[in-house]
Amino acid sequence: MTRITENTIEDFAIKLLEGLGYAYVYAPNIAPDSKNPERSTYEEVLLNSRMTEAVQRINPTVPVEAQEEAIKEMQRIHSPELLTNNESFHRMLTGGKKVSYQKDGNQRGDLVWFIDFNTPENNDFVVANQFTVIEDGINKRPDVVLFVNGIPLVVIELKNAVDDKATIKSAWNQIETYKATIPGLFTYNAFTVISDGLEARAGTISSGLSRFMKWKTSDGKTEASGLIPELETLIKGMLNKETLLDLIQHFIVFEKSKKEDAKTGVTTITTVKKLAAYHQYYAVNRAVESVLRAVGKNPLLGGVPEGRGGSFPTNIKTPQIQRESITIKKDNKNSNENNLEHQQSFRRKILPYNPKLKELARKLRKNMTLSEVLLWNELKQKKMLGIDFDRQCPIDEYIVDFYCKDLMLAVEIDGNSHDYEEVAKKDKRRQQRLESMGVRFLRFDDIEVKKNMRNVLLSIQYWIEAHGDDFIGREPTPNPSKEGNIHESPESYGLTGV
Repeated sequence: MTRITENTIEDFAIKLLEGLGYAYVYAPNIAPDSKNPERSTYEEVLLNSRMTEAVQRINPTVPVEAQEEAIKEMQRIHSPELLTNNESFHRMLTGGKKVSYQKDGNQRGDLVWFIDFNTPENNDFVVANQFTVIEDGINKRPDVVLFVNGIPLVVIELKNAVDDKATIKSAWNQIETYKATIPGLFTYNAFTVISDGLEARAGTISSGLSRFMKWKTSDGKTEASGLIPELETLIKGMLNKETLLDLIQHFIVFEKSKKEDAKTGVTTITTVKKLAAYHQYYAVNRAVESVLRAVGKNPLLGGVPEGRGGSFPTNIKTPQIQRESITIKKDNKNSNENNLEHQQSFRRKILPYNPKLKELARKLRKNMTLSEVLLWNELKQKKMLGIDFDRQCPIDEYIVDFYCKDLMLAVEIDGNSHDYEEVAKKDKRRQQRLESMGVRFLRFDDIEVKKNMRNVLLSIQYWIEAHGDDFIGREPTPNPSKEGNIHESPESYGLTGV
């Protein structure tokens, strides 16, 4: 009878991954001291030559110098907080790295992508075992690491089921040890997998053991038989190329939550990284397909938007909370005093608008983008602390996406075109003009609204809670869409910056 060992389970996992199209690499053969090294030191966790080749292949129209700068930014991710590093990495991976360069005498903006999410086969998938990492003199060797384009996205820790002391909990404990001793590896981690050969679970670097979940189907249609090892089902269902990239791009969120100390008034904001469970993944994909079909038939939504899996830029323009845990303390008295002059200057002030924009605003309301529809569905239900918002609201010579007249807050959604230099300059001039009139802005990227509505709504809510006191005592600004709110400038009424 063949004795089951940890090596047996490791070999089993590797064979399954090879069957999915991963190339197998025995990590000692590419170690810094090997004949064919792919790392310069054991502290290095990126396979830089593979990453460089992939970036060149995926971004053929971006100059080499700009590609190299993007790669350097990927290599430089470093802060004292592992989760902060990981969130920065995730944004860069799923949203691309913004670069600029000279072309034909003009400054151009572009995005460099590290993974081709549209075409999985255009990426380099590697399964490596016995991958040694040394940090601060501590040597660790995770069992299996999955690389995509040289980036260590998945760590798999395996234990022997026939060993009473080697349980799935001990595999999780081992991951926790790795995070503490070789955190550099987990800066670039999408999620981890733990297994004892019988049970298998997946979770993120912030997941407790209870939050590591099974993946119960290999095809998304039927749950796997109990006779099939859970590890096999997880590998086939979750780690195939298409599903892995889809999970990384669309089903990982960094969720913010807050807790206020009743005694001190200090609010602590924390971040938790969450990964969709298998039933959520398939349910959302089915729902998205239904929405896209409906959008294609509904003229209100302005046609079919870019599909999931497309190359969306994720230029996060929300008020970012970069650290895993930060503190905010409000002094309402000082806040009110400091803003008294501001409040008084706008008391009873009616913001002007160009009356010629009213018809365009009506058209824009009938042809909102998908992300605008999604956010409007939330805002119109007064979910933001009961605050009223208007959509496609004319102010001065411009139209803002959403506007709260009581707070003089504009919420804007930026699509792909806003990454171009000329459009960005118009945005800046437009925002500066409206800010000079007292309007304040929150900006969100189109894909952030589609992917992570919860964080968008939380960001708006936090802003309202932090700034709402600035407007105490000021009479609400009349809706710019009402009669009598006329722009009196004799200048041309041409629309700019919309």
